[in-house]
Amino acid sequence: MNKRLSLLFMAVTMLLLTSMQLTAQVIYVKPGAASTAWSGKTPLYTDLQSATIAASSGTQIWVAAGTYKPTTTTDRTISFTLKDGVAIYGGFAGNETTLTQRNWTNNKTILSGDIGVVGTDTDNSYHVITGIGTSSAQLGTTTWLDGVIIEKGYGNSSSNNQNLGGGLYLNYASPTIVNCVFQNNYVSNDGGALYANNSTTTTANN
Repeated sequence: MNKRLSLLFMAVTMLLLTSMQLTAQVIYVKPGAASTAWSGKTPLYTDLQSATIAASSGTQIWVAAGTYKPTTTTDRTISFTLKDGVAIYGGFAGNETTLTQRNWTNNKTILSGDIGVVGTDTDNSYHVITGIGTSSAQLGTTTWLDGVIIEKGYGNSSSNNQNLGGGLYLNYASPTIVNCVFQNNYVSNDGGALYANNSTTTTANN
């Protein structure tokens, strides 16, 4: 993508974000009960997984800076799951009122597969995030992942595609993925950062 097309894409993206924000329900997430992010906001979760489960199509999830893991157990098959028509935005300090106020570079929102012994990669989640059967648009909304760091997926099992897509595994899924960082993910087959099967994925500025 050349510079002119890239700038055009980002301009269209900002217009889309503005229009989506005007009608979307917002769910807020902060990194644990001790965090003061999103004071007074509702609905408010301390767990991104629970927030995603609660979200319906057309919902935005605003995630404050911090580290989030897909499970508190050591079950490596559990991952964060993209949900059809739900937009996940990281990069918030926790006091913003609009999407354009966030800074995903300074306010690092980390989705980590490091669920086992901290610093030991071989017991991490097979995939940090999965997206299966999500459409690119549903009822005028978009499945969207924006402004997060995806790290520490470790796909080393040959069962059920668990050696594909350590950071993000997509199957018949077409989300938009922008402003994300994929780092320190591993698989023994293909797609350490991202593996997309039968998917049409829109990406920019990752």
